[in-house]
Amino acid sequence: MIRHKRMHKGSFTIEASIYIPVLLFLIANVLSVGIHFFQEVRERSENPEIKCLDIVKEFYNYQILEEIKEEIKEEIEGD
Repeated sequence: MIRHKRMHKGSFTIEASIYIPVLLFLIANVLSVGIHFFQEVRERSENPEIKCLDIVKEFYNYQILEEIKEEIKEEIEGD
């Protein structure tokens, strides 16, 4: 019975020596990915072309351009 206690006494140390590096590796990777995404968002927000991009306004501008294109086409074909 004494022998059985000695075998399990160091088992927590061995398990921790496996789990702790894996856990630290996962935490480091999550932080690295988070920092990468943060930097990407910050770079994109600094771009003035993207700041003033309004999808609804762009949609209406394209729609108006299509209407103008159709009017010009009709005038050319009508002449």
